[in-house]
Amino acid sequence: MTGIHVAYALPLLVIGWTGLHMRKSVIGGTVAFLVAWQGVLALAAISVFQRAKPAEGAVLLWVLVFGAAIALASLLVLGLRRYYSDRDVRWRRNEEIRH
Repeated sequence: MTGIHVAYALPLLVIGWTGLHMRKSVIGGTVAFLVAWQGVLALAAISVFQRAKPAEGAVLLWVLVFGAAIALASLLVLGLRRYYSDRDVRWRRNEEIRH
């Protein structure tokens, strides 16, 4: 079970750290921070499960699940923001062409 968490934690840490350095907006930085935080929590879950304390591990897993839901919602907001901002720019460009 520990190998699964290591495989989950390290990519999250790398993606989050890289995202923090490549962010272009506040929402993007927040999403990168949430992804990196998920990696930290996964590493904490590794240490808890290695000490064989399932009650603490269960709490960390619930925090991981809720954190993942928040990260996914943030990614959805970021994607919708990008979609509608591009759409608004295209609409303005079309209005300029008509006049």
